[in-house]
Amino acid sequence: VSDMTKACFDQSAKTVSMDWNAGAILSTCVMYRGMVTAGEINSAISDLKSQKSLKFTRWVPSPIKVGHVHTPPSHHGTDLADFQRSACALTNHCGQETQWSGINHRYDLLYSRKAFLHWYHSYGMESDEFACSRDELSAVEMDYYYENGGGYGYYHKYAEESEDESEESEDDPYVAKPA
Repeated sequence: VSDMTKACFDQSAKTVSMDWNAGAILSTCVMYRGMVTAGEINSAISDLKSQKSLKFTRWVPSPIKVGHVHTPPSHHGTDLADFQRSACALTNHCGQETQWSGINHRYDLLYSRKAFLHWYHSYGMESDEFACSRDELSAVEMDYYYENGGGYGYYHKYAEESEDESEESEDDPYVAKPA
């Protein structure tokens, strides 16, 4: 069980490509299935918390939640092998700020070209809702940015670009200036 748990937090087991060593884990849920005892789970989680390679936020008192289903996993009717037990982890990490920044940047690119807006308008979505959803995405990105201790990655890159654009717009005769 300890090996399964360690494998869940191995770099090669992650589906999001980011620097897992930068930042800290906000929370994680580890789901066990099959022939696993509570003692084995507690021992594996204790070993996991004592690892120096994993960083958890200090302000979350219990960052690891555990679930256990006693029924072993099965794959009836498939060629996959049946296992007596399995584990799966879902982790919320501060380093995801770069992913949110990339999503926001792509959203801005598509919205600036008015790409796919006609589909949303045909279902009754109004233009104001796009600005509201962008603000909400930005708030999520900034939450990760500040939780990560100032952030890194995409945010700084695009913040510098937007500062350059704002300097250019100051000289733009078509931009309204305050009186």
